[in-house]
Amino acid sequence: MSAARSGDRAYARAVERALSRWNGRSVVLSPRDFALLSRWQAVGVPLGTVLEAIAAAGRRAHGPVTLTHVSRAVSEAWEVIRTGRAPDPSSPGAFSLQEGRRKWLAASEARDSGPELGEMLAGLVRRLDSGEDPERLDRELDRELPRTAGRELLAEAERSVRARVARHLRPGQRADEAAILRAVADHLRQALELPRLGHCRDDRATAARDAVDAAARRPARG
Repeated sequence: MSAARSGDRAYARAVERALSRWNGRSVVLSPRDFALLSRWQAVGVPLGTVLEAIAAAGRRAHGPVTLTHVSRAVSEAWEVIRTGRAPDPSSPGAFSLQEGRRKWLAASEARDSGPELGEMLAGLVRRLDSGEDPERLDRELDRELPRTAGRELLAEAERSVRARVARHLRPGQRADEAAILRAVADHLRQALELPRLGHCRDDRATAARDAVDAAARRPARG
């Protein structure tokens, strides 16, 4: 087994042990969890950062602790490590779903968005409006962005991601190409200001309740 592969497995095993400890049962990473973990490792997120996020979630949780639950905390901690700055309060996780929708729609109509990107984004917004799952739309956007973003923007994203990953690779370690592609999609999202709709606050239910309450308080017309 190569040193790189051994390091990957040790990283995953440490996370499995932490999740098992906080959940009180044996936890084995799902393919989706392993893909998320590989992505963090590929861009250089320290193992300690992931373990700290799991521990913090475990102390607060009233139910199972999963990697999905800690993903935002890991991303924010990595942003601090990477840039030396706390995350901007306008980061994707701070948006409401309607604010996220407006950003996707604005990007679809931007002059510098090519026709393929604009058409693709407009179609995803229409599907969101029809009630489609935001996380499903996020996954489709991740797949389609590298194809529709334009050559120059894609080339810049790949250069930036590969340079960042190279700084964190150990001698003899090879970058995970699947994780590179996911990191490139993240870079393109940031450049185009396309938040993850699945991470946005869904305020639609709250707005509906407020509307019902407002109607109930409105004086009846005689």
